[in-house]
Amino acid sequence: MCKDSSTPKGLKLEHNLGLAPGDLSGDMVRIDIDAPLAHGGRIPSGNEAGANPQWEPGGHLPTGIPEIVIDSAGMIPGTDYDVIGIVIGQPHATP
Repeated sequence: MCKDSSTPKGLKLEHNLGLAPGDLSGDMVRIDIDAPLAHGGRIPSGNEAGANPQWEPGGHLPTGIPEIVIDSAGMIPGTDYDVIGIVIGQPHATP
């Protein structure tokens, strides 16, 4: 799906997620979690795998978008979450 971040939508997605330009490449998916608080949803500490230097305390990305982390162990695909392929620059269906 997402071939690279060189498209305007790819660059905007990187910016919105607080990622550096060029961080997004290769295939990408969106994971929709039905009940994140039922899976230990909490404000990130900044010590999680994948935290980057732009991490800020308070549960929001650098652009102000809220974020949480969850415990994914034991989650069942199709029941607890759905995986949706993303194609940058293509329209997407609204669930």
